[in-house]
Amino acid sequence: MISFFRRFFKRRTVENQLLLSFLPIVVIMVLVDNTLDQSTWFSSQGWLLLSLLKFIISIPAVLITIYLLSKILDHKLSEARIALQTSEERFRSIFENNSSAVVIIERDSTISMVNNAFCQMSGYTPKEVEGKSWHSIIPDSEQERLTNYNKLRFEQSSDVPSIYEFNFLKKNGEIRIGLMSAFYDLIINQIVTSITDITERKNTENELIKNESELKALNTTKDKLFSIIAHDLRGPVGTSSDLIEVLIENYENFSNEEQLKMLEILGNSAKSTYNLLETLLNWSVVQTGNLVFKPELFNLTKFIETVVENMIPTAFSKNISLSFKSTDEIFSYADQNMIHTVLRNLIGNAIKYTFKGGNVDVTLSSQGGKTEISVSDDGMGMDDEITKKLFVLNGQNSRYGTENEKGTG
Repeated sequence: MISFFRRFFKRRTVENQLLLSFLPIVVIMVLVDNTLDQSTWFSSQGWLLLSLLKFIISIPAVLITIYLLSKILDHKLSEARIALQTSEERFRSIFENNSSAVVIIERDSTISMVNNAFCQMSGYTPKEVEGKSWHSIIPDSEQERLTNYNKLRFEQSSDVPSIYEFNFLKKNGEIRIGLMSAFYDLIINQIVTSITDITERKNTENELIKNESELKALNTTKDKLFSIIAHDLRGPVGTSSDLIEVLIENYENFSNEEQLKMLEILGNSAKSTYNLLETLLNWSVVQTGNLVFKPELFNLTKFIETVVENMIPTAFSKNISLSFKSTDEIFSYADQNMIHTVLRNLIGNAIKYTFKGGNVDVTLSSQGGKTEISVSDDGMGMDDEITKKLFVLNGQNSRYGTENEKGTG
């Protein structure tokens, strides 16, 4: 019991100190009752005199109590005021020295406070944004989304993210990317947001994604290039190899004219192979986006004649008749490399999908200011399903030729 009272009176609470204030008064009242002979004061006059005496003693006691109570309360209020001021200073110090930009938003979308980090990040001064709507620092594209988020926060909904990316406006009008962390403070009835500028980081990430995409495209192009080289070189190189073998084995049986003809075919095949390599290199340039369009005026008739002559060895190996007809000598203003690539592929495919002994005809005509090049064959042709996929670039469409030649798609 003694230890309890010791602990009790050591506590500096309002209740404790009031009890200590009333304790002397109670003691005085008890002493007065005990020191006076109650039998003497038992009469009505004595009782009235005793009551008056008690009342007189009570007045200073009550005044003393009130005085002590006011002092105690004043002391407590002073302590609370100091604590509040200290807490406010501590909050202000943390708020202003926070490395992240902090914006506090009221229910009516008014910005109540911003810190130094926000001013440095956005270029605004506190006077330029405090007391104004937070919409002034948000681009129109973000208004609806962020307004809905704030509405859900004030409703204390769990369906709103606490951290998310958003766009914000600097004073100079520049749009930046920020990472916002926000929560609703029930005590101050406001939304507290912390913003970090991640524009540079996002740009770096986007650049890495772009580089990764380009790397994948380059790898695809490389694989495609190897596939085309393996496919398109097989024909002319195989034809040359067969002719050389025939020439070696039957050299003595061929006349000089026949030997010269075969050598001419081999020469044309070598030129065709060389031109094919040039075309493939140009194609790889197209795929990497580095193609330069270089149109020039040239004799289109003679140009097509040369392309057709270079394709004759491939047609000869399948006993296919390859011919070229032109209504007139026609000039054109175009990129020769591009025209060559298109013609070589069209004629090559016509030969590939034409049966032995068939015909491939190339014609050139001009009418009404337009020039038309036509490549026709009497081969297997294409069905509607393949035709629909011709200009779909994200897939390959291939089938074997009449002699099981493999295509690249």
